[in-house]
Amino acid sequence: MTIETTTIQIKNMVCDRCIKVVNDVLKALGANVVSVNLGNATFVSNKSISVESIENSLYKNGFQILLSNEEKMVEKIKNAITQLIYQNKTNNANFSLSKYITDITAKSYNQVSTIFSKNTKITIEKYAILQRIERAKELIEYNENSFAEIAYLLGYKNPQHLSNQFKSITGLSMGEYKKLDIKTRKPLNIL
Repeated sequence: MTIETTTIQIKNMVCDRCIKVVNDVLKALGANVVSVNLGNATFVSNKSISVESIENSLYKNGFQILLSNEEKMVEKIKNAITQLIYQNKTNNANFSLSKYITDITAKSYNQVSTIFSKNTKITIEKYAILQRIERAKELIEYNENSFAEIAYLLGYKNPQHLSNQFKSITGLSMGEYKKLDIKTRKPLNIL
């Protein structure tokens, strides 16, 4: 007897907590969950659970089911960039974002870049920079690394490059941001 599974693509999953919430939502609906990863969930097909009920429950928790191939590609790229930055994989001198995106999508960078920009209204490069700045804010708040170490962890060639981008995007220097009583970080899913 073959067990049929259903895999859905999910928008706005950016962390381990998101994985837990999606898993909990699906189980609460009565789904037999096989796996939940950033951007998707697989469960044993169950005719008593409608796509609409899954969609509504996920929406209440800030998630959306992705339907089009373009939306799936954009979410895949966003998740890949987030993982790269949070796993400090961009600090390799030979790292190329365009090559990485081409490798994970198996499509030309121009094609993927056009789809991404059309769906998000920003370029892949700008999205990656925004993610790096949000990660820099987080690392500044932890107060465990110097600005130079943060720049290295995020793959900047020198601290001044990070400092310039940080000021350009936030309007504050990294030192000014560090002194703020109330920090202004943005959730990753709205970038």
